[in-house]
Amino acid sequence: MENIKAVIGTNAWGSRLYGKLLRGSYVDETVLKEAVDTFKSLGIPILDTAQDYGPGKCQPIIGRIIDQDVLISSKYTPLSGK
Repeated sequence: MENIKAVIGTNAWGSRLYGKLLRGSYVDETVLKEAVDTFKSLGIPILDTAQDYGPGKCQPIIGRIIDQDVLISSKYTPLSGK
């Protein structure tokens, strides 16, 4: 996976309400799986996510729909401990 030129953001994946607020509609897992397959065929094998994307539903969806040929870029912010 060399010379990667783009990363697919997944901020709106997962939550019906969040998807409607951001895009005006909800996209189900079947469509997301087809999109991932298309991204891979175009040489875009990286999905960017975070634990609060979707809110909180994106990462489990990605875990269900991806295979070994997709890289995941994820962000993590630790709690302050207070």
